Amino acid sequence: MSKRKQPEHISQLQKSNRRRLHSTSLPDLSSTSIMSDINKSDSDTALDHPQGQSTPQVPQGNPSSQPLSTNSLPLITNVPPPPLYPPSAPGVPYFAAMPPSLVQVLGPYMEAMIQAAVKPLQDKIAKQEQVIQQQKDLIDDLYYITDDLYRRVDDADSKVENLEQYGRRNSLRFHNVKLPSEDCNTDKVIVDLCKEQLDITISEDDICRSHPIGEPNRHGKSQLIARFRNWKIKNNIFLNKKKLKGSSDKVFITEDLTPYRQSLMKYISAAKRDKRLSSFWTSDGRIFVKLSEGGRRHLLVNEEQLNGILSP
Repeated sequence: MSKRKQPEHISQLQKSNRRRLHSTSLPDLSSTSIMSDINKSDSDTALDHPQGQSTPQVPQGNPSSQPLSTNSLPLITNVPPPPLYPPSAPGVPYFAAMPPSLVQVLGPYMEAMIQAAVKPLQDKIAKQEQVIQQQKDLIDDLYYITDDLYRRVDDADSKVENLEQYGRRNSLRFHNVKLPSEDCNTDKVIVDLCKEQLDITISEDDICRSHPIGEPNRHGKSQLIARFRNWKIKNNIFLNKKKLKGSSDKVFITEDLTPYRQSLMKYISAAKRDKRLSSFWTSDGRIFVKLSEGGRRHLLVNEEQLNGILSP
């Protein structure tokens, strides 16, 4: 296989580079001043330190650490003793002549100054405590007065409640009554109801006034309230209300109670549904409950009393 021939211009460039390398030579150190300077330095060193003598060595370490001779120190003599302060009498020990401490000297003065500064503050605090105690006594008196006023208000509310209920003692409410028309005679409706369902004969003259309460319910039945001429007529009708049980119209009769007693009756009804009491009823506006069938009856006046009875 024949060698591949290089291009002519590349071969000429390589030859030129080889000639340049051969023509370049290292500098001649003998012709320069470098060697003469080195020789001169060596000769100077030889003159300073002749042959056979070594170069002195620098001592190592801290010069102050070298021990000093005691013979070089001056001798101090005739040193007087320390003076007494204050000078003591002959025979008195040195420590007895020392001055009292700063606390012993300034203590009484500082205490007097502090007492003088604190005493007005102590007097002021004492006066403030006296005022505070007076205010506490006044607050206690106000508590007693407030409690007494609360009791009086409760008594007044109870009296007003009883008076309002007493004004309703001759009134009854008839529930789920079917009215023939909106403008019908409600007195006649009540008279017919008492005659047909209670077997009680009354006249319209026995009714002072009657009227519907509210709007009819979704079944078209209304609630009527009637005020009778006397308590005997009202009580006779109310005692025979048991005859209405099982009626097709589900008519029932209740006493005309005050708003507060009506809300109390709702609370009692909820307790009856929860089987927390056995029975409840009203008589002349008074509310009675029994916790068990054979238990004693309880007269209720307010909700707090009912909670006390129902609590275990």
